[in-house]
Amino acid sequence: MLRTNRWAACGLAWAIGAAACADVLHLHDGRVFEGVVVRGTDGAVTIDTMIGRIRTTLRFSAADVERVEGRPLPAAFFDHPRDDAARAAADLDAPSGRARDATYYLEAPIRGVFGIDVLPRAIEETLDFAVRRGIRHVVFTIDSPGGEVWAADAIALLLERFADRVTCHAIVERAISAAIWVAFSCDHIYVAPNAAMGAAVVFRGDASTGHAAVDAKMTSAYAGKLGAIAERRGRSPAIPRAMVDQTAELYTWVDGAGARRFASYPPAGAAYETLDTVETVLTLTGDQMLRLGVADARIATSAELGDSIGLPGWRQPVAFGTATAAKYAALARNAQQGLRDHAAAVERGVKEARDHSPERSSYTYHTNGAFTDASLVRWRENVERCHLMWRRVSSDISAYGQAIDDAEKAGLPLDLETLRRQHREWKNEASRRISELLAQRHRTGR
Repeated sequence: MLRTNRWAACGLAWAIGAAACADVLHLHDGRVFEGVVVRGTDGAVTIDTMIGRIRTTLRFSAADVERVEGRPLPAAFFDHPRDDAARAAADLDAPSGRARDATYYLEAPIRGVFGIDVLPRAIEETLDFAVRRGIRHVVFTIDSPGGEVWAADAIALLLERFADRVTCHAIVERAISAAIWVAFSCDHIYVAPNAAMGAAVVFRGDASTGHAAVDAKMTSAYAGKLGAIAERRGRSPAIPRAMVDQTAELYTWVDGAGARRFASYPPAGAAYETLDTVETVLTLTGDQMLRLGVADARIATSAELGDSIGLPGWRQPVAFGTATAAKYAALARNAQQGLRDHAAAVERGVKEARDHSPERSSYTYHTNGAFTDASLVRWRENVERCHLMWRRVSSDISAYGQAIDDAEKAGLPLDLETLRRQHREWKNEASRRISELLAQRHRTGR
């Protein structure tokens, strides 16, 4: 009841916002979204809004909404970004401008956790946009603690797929764990101030778990894959292997011809440097990356990259990569939170509605089988209460279905078939019970 009353208050503000042709959605975590609320229920609220330059629809659990208020929508709120994109596209398609002095690039931010903030679908859309618009350079600005390997591996495969159509640059601020997949998959690596890269142990062997051999095999497989990726880009495969394999050792030295060498064992008869031992996991600073040839230069931002590498007219015509990353991150977070929260809400609601089924109460009857007056009132009250419970459950079930759709759009590696089957079962039960209760509203006896 408390949740319903709280959302009713939000609903009042929503109605005011609708009259003002705009809504401002305030969340309990401090985030604010401006746009038009297109759907609001006890379970969820959906707003049509802008993320960067991309128009998108976001859905939030009603429990996360602090308030919805009305405010005049800025003129051409939804139109300006489209106009900007259209102008950028026209600019890109103008042969004279392109040939004369422009070198276009897109920035693709790799910021946050892989599998939540960093998603393959966003990278694929950005690379595809670049190819369709004839943009030859994509700059990945990396500041990530890592995350899910499936996402990093999928992005590495995408960069391989687009390798002959775009040149990929990585500017590393922090590339830890899974983030090294993207850095090593790029054609060029640059370091920002205070950069760090490494510590990508995927599986930790522990004899007490009984899975040490499996861990070792998987570690070896990932180390080999990353080593091959680095080698195709002209880098030593030994470096990513040492970042992935906790048991690896890494030594480096300069040979007689002046070439830098790397090996998992110290060289005989040469002065060498120990980079990694079995007690450590390789992590390199920006200075080390430059000295060891992992990085090409020191560059702080994507905007200054063009001048540093001698490309004239270096500019980004539209922030497509940034907006796309934000769009998919919002989808993924909505999906993950929605699946968790709405599944729990449905399970609680179903149990509550079943427990309050009107058939579970006791009633008194006349000799002809009709309810007594008191029992007739109680029956109708119980039917109405149970009907409202199933209505609330139905709203949560709809929100759960939307979360499944968001998960599919975001490309999350979930068992969607099982989730949809559970959604159908809940939906069918709720629909059946609502229909039965509506039919029983006017029941007068046995």
